[in-house]
Amino acid sequence: MTPDALLDLACKGLPKVGRIIGQYGDLSLPGYLETLVPDAGTPSYQPRKDLLEVVRQYIEPLLGLDAAKTAVQDLEERPVVLTASHFGVEYFAQTFQGRVIFALSALKKQIPTFLTFACGNIPLNNAVFPRGALIYQGRPEDLDHLPVRLPVFPERLKRTIVNAAPAFDRDMVDRAGARFSRMAAEQDIPPGVCDALHHILEDMYGNPTVLALSSYSDQSVVVNRLIWKRIFKGMDSAPESICLEFERIAGRLLEMDLFNPQSLAGLILFDPDLREGVLAELSSTWGPVFFWGMDDAGRKFSLDLEAGSSGIPSFSGLDDKGRSRQWPCTPEALQAGISEGRLLPSLFLCFAVLLFARGLTCIGGYLQGEYLPAMQRGLVRALEKIRKYETLAGFVARARTDAYVDGMLAVMARVGDHLVPAGPVELMAGGMTLADMDHLSRLTVREAHLADLFETLQDAVPADTLPHGWKRQWAKDTFQSLKDKVVMK
Repeated sequence: MTPDALLDLACKGLPKVGRIIGQYGDLSLPGYLETLVPDAGTPSYQPRKDLLEVVRQYIEPLLGLDAAKTAVQDLEERPVVLTASHFGVEYFAQTFQGRVIFALSALKKQIPTFLTFACGNIPLNNAVFPRGALIYQGRPEDLDHLPVRLPVFPERLKRTIVNAAPAFDRDMVDRAGARFSRMAAEQDIPPGVCDALHHILEDMYGNPTVLALSSYSDQSVVVNRLIWKRIFKGMDSAPESICLEFERIAGRLLEMDLFNPQSLAGLILFDPDLREGVLAELSSTWGPVFFWGMDDAGRKFSLDLEAGSSGIPSFSGLDDKGRSRQWPCTPEALQAGISEGRLLPSLFLCFAVLLFARGLTCIGGYLQGEYLPAMQRGLVRALEKIRKYETLAGFVARARTDAYVDGMLAVMARVGDHLVPAGPVELMAGGMTLADMDHLSRLTVREAHLADLFETLQDAVPADTLPHGWKRQWAKDTFQSLKDKVVMK
């Protein structure tokens, strides 16, 4: 199948992609970004000062006072974050390059820092592979099986979710390094890529300051920043990119909102009529409506709201070992569960406290482009059914839920006469310059989507419906059609 035919499949399987290409396909990437980033955020029902303080307290111990102050100032002036990524040390080319593309906007506006709030309630063996590293450049005969996975965490932890994972240690890093040495010899990985990954493992993962951190979540914040800075080494004007855990920020705000009877989250959780209305509207959207539970091994399980004999309902569910877990729906019990790491706010609650309550623009991916507008519509309907919440419904209705920067690549790696996605390892091997950023700024939205079909198609259609060897053919066709348009590393 031709790249154009494959893109048609992606548009049919992922309606958001079809809408974006239909509306903006001929725009350059900078032109498209101008449609996403407002000069000011949407009006917010609740003030953002507490959000700014949570972000400051999160960043400062990990990245220092200066980084925290700059990030908070930029977030205050431009309340926009990226939310397409999954958390962990990020190697997935699609979402990593979403940050590279978004950096065009920050460069143009001379904004020092932009933030990503990444979803951390995914297992370590998720498709983006937060368990270790992804390597996209290998032998031409291996194209159908790329990217290659290099695990850092052991097999026994693969189902642990990222935001509950323990810190990686020196032994894990050493084992990954030894495994990579064998892999590099067997799979003909380019020398520059080998050098880049060796540097990541030894000088970033193996940094004593990183190894001393208490969790993989904290380590990810630091290592992601180190990788980004290394890719743009020597480019003084490059904006800072800081990745934080979405649920951690939302959870800290939620702990405060639980005790504020006028907060959006407080009303949703503790007004019985509104709570039932939200459940009725959203029960078929995206996972549990309100919370996930967390077991002793760091594995999440679903929670339902059940009636209690005392008249107070409880969030109840069974963990992996079949044990019943319950949290009464009271501010005190929910706050304790969140602070102890036993309750994780759902995607809906995360967006409720950040987007719907505080007006933060959340620029996400093609899946968010479907479920977030559905959440908004359901919440607005639930609010409008109760007269006293009509004004609040207006705030929620004005929140922007269609902002998207995903499914696009602007930098690709060469494998013979084929092109494959370039992840952060390949970008580090080649380095990014101001000339590269100028080059990719001429790419159109449609061309950038064509460049990312290697990964987009796997979300759009079942793998067994694609023709055998489609990746290899696409990589060859893409070399012919895009080699002069994308940045090649």
